[in-house]
Amino acid sequence: MMGANLVLALIIGSTFYDPPSSTTPRAPPTRRQPALPPRARLSFYHPATEAAAGIVADIPVKFGAAVVFNLLLYFLAGLRREPG
Repeated sequence: MMGANLVLALIIGSTFYDPPSSTTPRAPPTRRQPALPPRARLSFYHPATEAAAGIVADIPVKFGAAVVFNLLLYFLAGLRREPG
């Protein structure tokens, strides 16, 4: 999990590395296409519904990863094991 986060950080960070100093917009492409034409034509799920399902599906995985990480860190660091 930590390795995956490191790889993602390197990939995303390299995407925004050394941006141009000018903020003038580039000319738009000559041919514009809608973002999701096949979904509308093929009657797949709405993109918002698919995004919400992805978020709901990720909650248990992220919760489990956070619990495992925090428990390991807590006990390996030798913090108090009794309440109060």
